[in-house]
Amino acid sequence: VTGSLPDGCTFASLASGTSDSCVLTDIASTAGTLTHTMTVAAAENDPNLADNSASSSTTVEAAAADLSLSLTATPSTVLIGDTITYTLRVTNTGPAAASTVTVSGTLPRCTFKTIASGASKNCIKTVTATTAGTLSQTMTVSAKEYDPNTVNNTATSSTTVSPGCAVASGY
Repeated sequence: VTGSLPDGCTFASLASGTSDSCVLTDIASTAGTLTHTMTVAAAENDPNLADNSASSSTTVEAAAADLSLSLTATPSTVLIGDTITYTLRVTNTGPAAASTVTVSGTLPRCTFKTIASGASKNCIKTVTATTAGTLSQTMTVSAKEYDPNTVNNTATSSTTVSPGCAVASGY
């Protein structure tokens, strides 16, 4: 038996009306459809060559790392000139480890080399409030691996920035 797998099977003899089998194992290196075609041949004359080949296809999924992101601002209300601390928490629910993890958006970028399946990592960023109103920050996480659920990859946090009070002088 020969085909597209590296090692074939060899049978010393096969009597008429009987069958035999062998198991060949392949390790997929990329995602996509993996198709193997195997062909059988013998030294004897075969009156029906049409049934001497068979193919099998398997869908290979990419490694999956289901990431999620949360973004928390502390405190939630500040005065102009106050510092706001943002905690970004990336969680990987797997099943694979996530590599080349990047969190980017309106705050400076956070990067992690890897996050194991079932693990979380935090990144802390600080910002000084400079303008009254609502200060919103939005960040998105991504990784090298396929993420089967991207709905939870973006987080937004809003902080109310008040102008503060003017101090009267000259009483």
